[in-house]
Amino acid sequence: MEKERNILIDLIKGLAILLVVLGHAVQFNFPRTFDNQPLFRIIYSFHMPLFMLTAGYVAAISFSGSGRQLLAKVRTLLLPFFSWFIFSYFFYWAIHYNTQPYLPDFIKKLTALYNNPTRGLWFLWVLFINYLILYGVQKISSKYATSVLLIVYLVVSTLSAYFTPRAGLNFVGFYLLFFTVGYALKRYRLDQTKLFRYAGLASLLIFPALVWNWHRSDTIYLNDVIAGSFQPALLVGFIYNLAVSAAGIMTAFTLCSFLIKLPAYIQKLLLYPSRISLEIYATHFYFISLIPLIAYMEINARIALTFLGILALTILAQWLIHRNKYTAFLFYGKMNKQKAAVV
Repeated sequence: MEKERNILIDLIKGLAILLVVLGHAVQFNFPRTFDNQPLFRIIYSFHMPLFMLTAGYVAAISFSGSGRQLLAKVRTLLLPFFSWFIFSYFFYWAIHYNTQPYLPDFIKKLTALYNNPTRGLWFLWVLFINYLILYGVQKISSKYATSVLLIVYLVVSTLSAYFTPRAGLNFVGFYLLFFTVGYALKRYRLDQTKLFRYAGLASLLIFPALVWNWHRSDTIYLNDVIAGSFQPALLVGFIYNLAVSAAGIMTAFTLCSFLIKLPAYIQKLLLYPSRISLEIYATHFYFISLIPLIAYMEINARIALTFLGILALTILAQWLIHRNKYTAFLFYGKMNKQKAAVV
């Protein structure tokens, strides 16, 4: 049963990273109106919380709080975060060389990244901070780690409410909750209860009913509620956003639970994106610039072709990067050269 649950989480991770690519395919095909596209709104209502929840689930299995494990997270999360930032610095300068022949101010760019990690691979940064918090929490009380994580979530949200967020503090305040829920799901085996399965089935109806009114620009975090002195409208909005994300996550769990019954060769294909989720997340942005090449196609076909094209080129690029142990280490934090097959 445990093996089956691990396969389920891997399938969910694979689904989450595919949704990241598909969401960006929609976003960059509708550069001005993407927030109003139904598919974009559905994906963005839950896909990154889903990603963070699975990370917390895996942390409950593999992260016991040792210093060596934390250093491994520095290598696999922080190193790629900064390596890709430096690569992007030169990459986009080269693209715009004709109009901007001089390199931008690097310190200014780095300061902007610190103030707003969304200028880079923000998910890696936020995930590392969550692991850092978990490391500290486990040193304080491993037995009550979940409770302490929730207290830290409240503290970080409060700080974000009264101080200008820096270093992604506001994102940490939001995603730490999902990381904690994923951690608790595995630690207390909540995902194996009947109540969890029934909630998953109910979400197939609840999520479509809730998500139609969700809008990214209207997202309300706990720090917004605190800063607004718990005004009823803000509190209701916060609860609604959590409900949409939770229903979307439960829908993903339920749908993927059906996939674990498929033949092994189909499972292997579906699990491949999960194995290289970091590589896809970090690399796929650089192929989005190809979208204008298919600008005259019908929009749905363009989105589909954009998604498949970006995914295929990303898989090829990460395979090439893995061919050299130095680039694999620098961009993905991998210690050994991987012989990943292009599928």
